[in-house]
Amino acid sequence: MKFKSDKQRKAVMSSLNQTKSEKLSDRMKIKQEKKSDNWKDKKILSEQEVNLLKRRLNDGKIKNQEEIFGEDFESKELTQEQSKKGFDYLYNLWKSPTGKERTNSPYGYREEQILSNFDRIELREFHDISKYGQRPYYVPLYQAYSKDGVSMEYYIDSNGISIVG
Repeated sequence: MKFKSDKQRKAVMSSLNQTKSEKLSDRMKIKQEKKSDNWKDKKILSEQEVNLLKRRLNDGKIKNQEEIFGEDFESKELTQEQSKKGFDYLYNLWKSPTGKERTNSPYGYREEQILSNFDRIELREFHDISKYGQRPYYVPLYQAYSKDGVSMEYYIDSNGISIVG
């Protein structure tokens, strides 16, 4: 295609780029809508999906947690890799790589027993850690289970781990 001037070429190219970017943004919106429709049906979540849900809750794109967990608020399992990553993090807070117990371990007897007989970690819900009067800020609330069914609930924020149940 020949252009009469450089100005005309730039105008045509910019309009073509705008239509491409509009089509791309429309496709992305459709993909996001498709992804957000099936959160209730998903039983296992990856790390990226947990981060996406957290970001959408904090941005206000998801108004309440019923859109994610349904009315029954069933826990969501995490992938094996995510569960192992969580266990490694929790275990590192308890014992050093040489196997010695840390003096500043945040755990009591129950939490140590759970880590000794660790089974899995599930996403329980998103917990609002904002102070009164501030905008809500959600972090994932996880539940770690032992093989005998004992569990603990915890979340991680900028202050470290907080065991809440």
